[in-house]
Amino acid sequence: MQSWVWWLIASTASLLLLGICLLMATIRIRCTYKHRQKEDLLQLDVRMLGFTLYQLEAPLIEWNENEGTVSISGKK
Repeated sequence: MQSWVWWLIASTASLLLLGICLLMATIRIRCTYKHRQKEDLLQLDVRMLGFTLYQLEAPLIEWNENEGTVSISGKK
């Protein structure tokens, strides 16, 4: 067989093996919601193979009963 055929077979097999490993990998999702007095905080982390794929920190919402207003401050 020609050498380019071996390269094609090897690269296809490598990509297939990598795909199978990624499908079998553990994905960890951590969702944390904290409510302290009148402040809320929602955090979401998605990790796979020790790497952070997605991270979200929702804005803090504070309700002021005296004035009837809502203030929002966010972090990224």
